[in-house]
Amino acid sequence: MRTVLAIVASACAVALLAPMPALAETTTSRQQVAADGSATQAMIDRANAREIEVDHKTPITTRSPYGSYPRRKGVILVTRDKYRDLIPTGHAAIIHSRNYVVEALGHGVVRGDNNWYQSKTQAYGAGVRATSAAQDAKAADWAYLQRGKPYNYNYVDMRTRSSFYCSQLVWAAFWDNFRINLDTTKIPGAVHPLELLDDPSKAYLIYRKK
Repeated sequence: MRTVLAIVASACAVALLAPMPALAETTTSRQQVAADGSATQAMIDRANAREIEVDHKTPITTRSPYGSYPRRKGVILVTRDKYRDLIPTGHAAIIHSRNYVVEALGHGVVRGDNNWYQSKTQAYGAGVRATSAAQDAKAADWAYLQRGKPYNYNYVDMRTRSSFYCSQLVWAAFWDNFRINLDTTKIPGAVHPLELLDDPSKAYLIYRKK
């Protein structure tokens, strides 16, 4: 993932300024891309196999095989969809209100439509086990306050708060406020969107698009 994103972010500069990579470096890069792709597919497979749970933070107590599309403030949304067929890492956002999410796109942190049930080919909704509904709402409000900050193209710099990429924004909302770490070691160095829901001891799946 890091290799793919770095290539996308700096392709023009690399083409104009960088010398030809050594064969060993090229082989290592290809191996890293292949490893990240395998890890991503494994996380997709696990998400598709996970049982849908009732969101105990809402009054709804019924459960369907695919769940109900979430509207609750603080629920995490994740998609495996590629970004414009260019970056194969998916996307993540946090619900801020019934109709809107907070997300980091190429032009920075913005408010977006909460319509992933129709705008995405595949989408997942997840809750955080260790938080209350009020804490989830606080995480969403924290993310909302980051609006206007630029996109973070340095994907391995998860600690910066001056810019954000999509899954870093959601991860930071829970880490900074509650010290809940939704990152895993599946993709070293950065937090992948699918990592946010990959650990069933920390996140529970409440929705999966058919």
